[in-house]
Amino acid sequence: MPAHGIQTYSPVLRLKEGEYTALGEITSTVAERLLPLFVIPPPKERDPEFARELTVSELAYVPGQRIGRHWPLRQCLLDPRYLFRKLGHDSASEWLPTLFRASVAAHGLPTLVSDLRTIEGKAYDGLRTVIRDVSHGLALRITAEDIERDDLKTRIHTALLRLAIKPSECFLILDFGSPDFSDLPVVAEIIVASFQKVMEIGLWGQVIWQATSYPEANPAPRGGYIELPRSEWLAWCVASELDADFRRSVMYGDFGADSAKFNFGTSGGAPRRHYRYSTPEKWLVPRGQDDGSVADAMRWVAEKIVRSGHFAGRMFSSGDRFISDTAHDSGKPGNPTTWRKVNTIHHLTRVVTDLGAYRGYRILERADEPAPEQAPLPF
Repeated sequence: MPAHGIQTYSPVLRLKEGEYTALGEITSTVAERLLPLFVIPPPKERDPEFARELTVSELAYVPGQRIGRHWPLRQCLLDPRYLFRKLGHDSASEWLPTLFRASVAAHGLPTLVSDLRTIEGKAYDGLRTVIRDVSHGLALRITAEDIERDDLKTRIHTALLRLAIKPSECFLILDFGSPDFSDLPVVAEIIVASFQKVMEIGLWGQVIWQATSYPEANPAPRGGYIELPRSEWLAWCVASELDADFRRSVMYGDFGADSAKFNFGTSGGAPRRHYRYSTPEKWLVPRGQDDGSVADAMRWVAEKIVRSGHFAGRMFSSGDRFISDTAHDSGKPGNPTTWRKVNTIHHLTRVVTDLGAYRGYRILERADEPAPEQAPLPF
């Protein structure tokens, strides 16, 4: 069912170790504002916990269990799009409900994400079973290309009628992927027009807009530093100023501290020693040298962030604390999974904090503040 809490931000997160473990290290006031959309990685990718590819049987339940363990008793969206090629559209009535039931059994609260083409295809029976018996809701994902089709309204109404579900029981995800952000005012107008078009189709439980401007390839040279505009955020801010209904009604989304690319395959090269650090308007990307020690490279990377003039401060999040400790040579340099986790922790905190200006709240809890203790009661 659509969100009824105080969620304001729906990041697309890969169900990779560095991203799902990050959720356990964000503060509670940030966590309660999140509606994460988890995308299960392509099955051919090596699983870091198992140190191998997951088997066919494991793919049908392990991702669901992870959601329950790392995001328990909190609503989320779950997109299994990359599993269909491996596990089959025809057999979705068997493996898809198993995936969602495994998550629920592990205390997860997932809602199925699907696109129109999948609903119209051979996987329909599996989708219908999940919606009817497990998740009791749907997150319908449509792309910028779908918006331009003349038959969009008919297709949506037909799909929802087949599934016996109302728009008010659905999330509607406007997935813009990686659009051309060269002209922000034009992009903002397109975003608002897309929102208005889908609202003419149905009264949705929640509309989410998602996009990213982060490049697919690492933009920083070895031993170099680059700043890029966070165009997805800037476009959403412009759109919010253009239309009051959009500002009040649309949940912001991006792809975390990453691009919209999911199928990475295996590069065979050494991991890039870098951070992706978001500011209210920019991406800071310092990248260390590929040779030499990891400690020296990551100390330089962390120092570039801390001394950039854009560092949010050690107390901003546990990710920022890790960066600060690395910069001051008082912490371990970490590994690629650690760096992805640090990127994610900081970025989720950054977005939730900045959205407060549009949603009327302030994030006051900080990572370095000690948890409150109950004083002994007098007797």
